[in-house]
Parts: sequence; structure tokens; C-alpha cells
Amino acid sequence: MGQDFDLKRLSDHLSIIIIDGVVFWYVALFAILTVITHLAQFASIQFIDYAVLAFGLFIIISFGVVRTIRNTVLKAQTKDWSSLALMMAAGMLAGFLVVNLQPIRAFGGVNDDYYYFANAVYYYFNPAQPFNFIIHSLYSGEAPFVSVSYLTTGAFQYIQAAIACVLHVDYIKFAYLVVSPLSALMFPLTAATTPIGTL
Repeated sequence: MGQDFDLKRLSDHLSIIIIDGVVFWYVALFAILTVITHLAQFASIQFIDYAVLAFGLFIIISFGVVRTIRNTVLKAQTKDWSSLALMMAAGMLAGFLVVNLQPIRAFGGVNDDYYYFANAVYYYFNPAQPFNFIIHSLYSGEAPFVSVSYLTTGAFQYIQAAIACVLHVDYIKFAYLVVSPLSALMFPLTAATTPIGTL
């Protein structure tokens, strides 16, 4: 009962509203784009068409979440800027550690990103190709290998490649220096708004 009371009491804090919104944005964004990614692969549309669609949904989802957060923040009773700053600092520290513990130079070594990134890199450099489940990083000798999940790129990497393709930025640097620290930021933010009894 006390825990329910605490959660209700904290729900009007500015820090909780913003952090809940940021975490919701991240989860909703990748959940929706994961479904779109698989549908695009089944349809075998050109990668550039998928990339433009994914980027457009990224903008729409982001705009919607920011607008919702802004409207909710205006109703916040407690403006706890210091708590928000502390939680964001913890998130940025997590992002800093991720970037420095998994440097770009490790790509292609014993790093499993060789398998996860390979197809995404192929489509990034060949956006007019049909986007499907063919594994472009392994030579079969005859018909290409086709797989939904074995030694191939996942939706998470394709989404990053799609956004990098549309923005004309380096895919590997975008993945390591933007998406990885952003993902790391979510861990302390999620922990900050999760009731202790559910951990």
C-alpha cells in the first residue's frame, strides 16, 4: 500500500515525467520500427524505401512523444530539476563507459558485431538492393544463404543503418557513438523509475 502511495506521489514530479517519457520514446520507437523492419523484409522492398519509411516514422513518433511530454510537464507539481540532472548524469556516465569499453577499433575482431553489422553495412552501401533475409556476408558458392536469425543482422542494426543512410552519416560511427550511448542511457533511467519491489 505504501509503495502504491509513493508511486502516485512521485508521478507528478518533473523528473519522473520526463524520464518516463524518454524511456517510453526509446521502447516505442524500436518496437514499432522492429515490426516495420520485418514487414519490409518479407515484402522485399528496396532498402532505401524502407530507410525513408523508418526515418519518417522516427520523426513522427519522436514528435508525438515530445509533444506529450511537454503537455504533461506543464502539469507537474514538483519541479525537481536537481533529481533530473542527477539521473541524466548517471545515464551520460553509462553512455561514456559504453563508448570507451567498446571502441570502434574493436569492430571486426573477436567482436560479435561482425555478424550483427555485416548485412546492415551491405544495405547501407547498396540502398537500391531488395531488402530481405539473404545473408550477404557469407559466400555460399551457389544460391545465397537465407536466414531470419542465424548469423545475420537484427532489426536493431537495420534501423540504425536506415537512419544513418537517410542522414548520410557513417553507419559504424553512428551505431557506436550515438545509438550505443543512447541505449546505455536507458539503463539508469529505467532503474530510476522502477519500483524497488519489482527489481
